[in-house]
Amino acid sequence: EVSLEVYAGEYWVFFEGWHERFLKLDEAIQWFLLGLSDQCRLVEVRRGNFPYRWILEVKSQYHWEKVGETHLIFFPFWKGKNVRYLQNHWIRTGSAEEGIQM
Repeated sequence: EVSLEVYAGEYWVFFEGWHERFLKLDEAIQWFLLGLSDQCRLVEVRRGNFPYRWILEVKSQYHWEKVGETHLIFFPFWKGKNVRYLQNHWIRTGSAEEGIQM
């Protein structure tokens, strides 16, 4: 799930639990669109069925590169760890070499 929200002149982009604040609308829209594309994915880490860490990765030419992370302080650390890779394909950019300009 991807969303763009406005609070008191600040722009917030959310990809599930990951979020980032922007002061410029055009930057927020760029990141929002990135979240809809195949050039971005979110690594969601869970303990049991409880999501607590979200790592945003962007596709480079040869690998996925970490560009941001959000996490919770309190989570059930004693439960088993599960990792999910979440990605949208609403905007297809073709090859990794083309990418989206940020």
